[in-house]
Amino acid sequence: MAGFTAASTKNLAVYWGQNSYGVASGDMAQQRLAHYCKNTEFNIIPVSFMTQVRVPSFNFANLGLDTLEADIKECQGKYGKTVMLSIGGATYNEGGFADQASAVAAARNVWAMVGPPTAAAAGSRPFGSAVVDGFDFDNESHMAHGVDFARELRRLMEVSTKKSGKKYLLSAAPQCVFPDANVGDMLNAVEFDFISIQFYNNDCGVKNFLPGGDKSKFNFAVWDKWAKKGSKNPNIRILLGALGNVNAGGVGSYVPGNVLAEVIEQVKTLPSFGGAMLWDMTQMYANREILERLVTALQGPDKPVATYPALAVNPVVAVSPAAKLPSSPPAPIFTTVVVIPSVKPTPSTPKSIAPTVVVRPSVKPTPSPPASRVPTVVVVPSVKPNSSVKKPTTLVTKKSKAPRPTLTPRVAEDVKTVRTQDPVKTEEPAPAKATPVDSSGTVNQWSQCAGNGWSGDTRCKAPFVCKYFSDDALKLLNTLQTPYDVLKKRWDSNVRIDEGSNIEIRKCLVRIGYSQRDLDRLNIVHVAGTKGKGSTCAYVDSILSQYRKSHDTPKNIGLFTSPHLVAVRERIRINSAPISAGLFAKYFFEVWDRLEAAAVGADVPFEKPAYFRYLNLMSYHAFLQENVDAAIYEVGVGGEYDSTNIVDQPAVTGISTLGIDHTFTLGDTIDKIAWHKAGIQKKGVPSLSVVQLPAAMEVVEERARERAVKSFSAVALDRRLDSVKIRPDAPFQKSNASLAVALAETLLKKLDPAFQPDPAKFSREFVDGLEQVVWRGRCESKAEGNITWYMDGAHTADSIIVAAKWFSREATSKPGRRVLIFNQQGHRESVELLEGLFNAISSEADIKFDHVIFCPTVPVTKSSKDHVNLSTDPVALAGLTMQNTFAEKWKSLDPASSTSVQVFTSLEQAFAYIRKLSSERQATGDAQVQAFITGSH
Repeated sequence: MAGFTAASTKNLAVYWGQNSYGVASGDMAQQRLAHYCKNTEFNIIPVSFMTQVRVPSFNFANLGLDTLEADIKECQGKYGKTVMLSIGGATYNEGGFADQASAVAAARNVWAMVGPPTAAAAGSRPFGSAVVDGFDFDNESHMAHGVDFARELRRLMEVSTKKSGKKYLLSAAPQCVFPDANVGDMLNAVEFDFISIQFYNNDCGVKNFLPGGDKSKFNFAVWDKWAKKGSKNPNIRILLGALGNVNAGGVGSYVPGNVLAEVIEQVKTLPSFGGAMLWDMTQMYANREILERLVTALQGPDKPVATYPALAVNPVVAVSPAAKLPSSPPAPIFTTVVVIPSVKPTPSTPKSIAPTVVVRPSVKPTPSPPASRVPTVVVVPSVKPNSSVKKPTTLVTKKSKAPRPTLTPRVAEDVKTVRTQDPVKTEEPAPAKATPVDSSGTVNQWSQCAGNGWSGDTRCKAPFVCKYFSDDALKLLNTLQTPYDVLKKRWDSNVRIDEGSNIEIRKCLVRIGYSQRDLDRLNIVHVAGTKGKGSTCAYVDSILSQYRKSHDTPKNIGLFTSPHLVAVRERIRINSAPISAGLFAKYFFEVWDRLEAAAVGADVPFEKPAYFRYLNLMSYHAFLQENVDAAIYEVGVGGEYDSTNIVDQPAVTGISTLGIDHTFTLGDTIDKIAWHKAGIQKKGVPSLSVVQLPAAMEVVEERARERAVKSFSAVALDRRLDSVKIRPDAPFQKSNASLAVALAETLLKKLDPAFQPDPAKFSREFVDGLEQVVWRGRCESKAEGNITWYMDGAHTADSIIVAAKWFSREATSKPGRRVLIFNQQGHRESVELLEGLFNAISSEADIKFDHVIFCPTVPVTKSSKDHVNLSTDPVALAGLTMQNTFAEKWKSLDPASSTSVQVFTSLEQAFAYIRKLSSERQATGDAQVQAFITGSH
């Protein structure tokens, strides 16, 4: 792509120089200029910034001047880029010039430094023999006599053009507010070739195209009118300026690529439209989607194939922290203060910048210039940038440690604990020898995304630096749990969730940079229910995974479920595997940072979503960033007010078997519960449900009519399952599998026009998906020597009975002692569940427990951060109140029994007890144990 072209509407400028994404080292830190010039999709690079003019100073964040001579020449000569020097930025504080003469003299000095070389200025050129293609004014404050300065630069450039024939350019980056207070006088008095208007950080910007925005406030047309009637250049071009990433500018100013493309479509036919501008290079490279969408909007779908340079590292070598700038450096030596993070910020520096000085000469010292020459010293000011302006110069993005939020009474929490699909290992990998930036902005340990730090993720070439250990993310995530005392107050005050909860989560979606149209790309399969919704989701995921192997459709499959068994990241899966610890930390902090940025200066204060809702929000971000095009979402609690229900247009919705659960939140009758669960049905979207009890079915069908669904089907048992090995081979599981098949077929009909299911038999992909599914902690058995563990995370009256019958079928014919481990922490109906379990087991022939153990679901004596649970009563947990109540209840149910009933403090102790039972009988040949673990937290 050629440099700036006045007649083109496809120009694209991207600012370089400020490392605004905030990474200090690695692939996502700012690279040298030539690195980015290899990209073929933008043609203009304003090099930013010259921060002082009277005493010429430059700030290029983590990089110095020593590579710019070669880089500018390479960008111009090899890649045809227009490279301009941008003057101003957030830290410019000179205020301009005392008079016209001073302004003219300064312009001549700047031109001598970066214009065509002359013998007189040979020793005072920061870019050596390289010549910039012009100047950009990025004034965040007014420049006195700026008109005189700009007019003289224009005159000098035109004189040079007459001599050499080379065209030099003048541009500016005004705010969208018209007229601009900082460069408006220049624009009206001097001929500019183009301007890159900042359509962000103001009410006149592109954010008005987001949901709830007022498009009438967007004022490109006002500037277009000025271009025709007010500009000194009747052919001036206007570039539409936007942010390259959500944290690149002011709160709420970022719009995603699809929205930006919509804006381009609206304005690109206006006479002055000349293309677009992005701030800045590092932000854009961390968010390639916006570049791809923007280029497609500018150049059309038949745009040339993009060339992306590999993101190689250019390390900055630091000298001793004690190094200091010389008090009076020789004028021709250009020195750069490179701000890199140190261990602790000093009191004299902003909290977000803890500077260590790095001094590097860029050219050889020469004798001092004549006295008339303004000495040139290059420094980085230590002034903290104004957060409201677009171009911060801080190197490290601040991550503030927020206190645990006091959550509003409308937040619903997920209260289940023990099940997850996990076909791969979930142990945390050993961290690499590096240190991440912690959440307070100081330097802790930088973690590198390489080797086993990616936990099986093979995309290590992706442009990403792990700034955080997953532990740092988990610490902050756990602050979002709703404490027990808050939950108890809600129960006591009869406070329940309502639609306000999802209104807030919808706002959070926008705050992190997404819209409903983005969620549409996920083609979501949304599943609610009381029993079997998790199993149904696992079946759908497994079927799609098998189909993907044969047909390459879907490209990537996302799965969001809850709760987790070993690691929190199990809740967010891509292609059936939990996301790696590195990706979990990356996406956790990206969402965290975007919400924190949005909170600064928000008109109405808001808090981060609670634990489950935050993970739900994070899953949208992760799936969209990982190019997922089919996602399965399991509802947390209920449906109508669940945070997963903010999706307006899923691909299909499904409802598994309904029963009584979460009665405080959803109601105590089947019809009330059905109302909530059926709330996931959407207008114009196919809806499926297993055959329900009459009272529940009536409500589901009524809500389907109310929502005007595209179609509604009650899914009976699929007879094609007769030839498939379903585990366990029970009616309830075949019901789940039948619903999953119908959901998968509906989705595949949308994704693959060639897909045609056979009504008589399943394809190989469906058979393998059904038979090879892995759903941990649900009707799962595992042999360990002489012990067989049977696990099911049943947490409702109906599911307890189903689990008991499953265990009875599996264990009846097997020898050995039978042991029960049970828990149901903190629920009012917990004792009733235990009684239901006792009755279900007692009704089965030849089933009797020799040992019954009650213990909280603490996996080990000292719990990991993945298993912190603040929603249980800490007093009751410490005193084992529920467990002792269960023990007394069991004894009362079976007073004449010889069953040993015991209470332990953790699962670790319970497992040790069972293993000891087995080992003690090893010598007698009676070491077999059948251990049934059920319940929830």
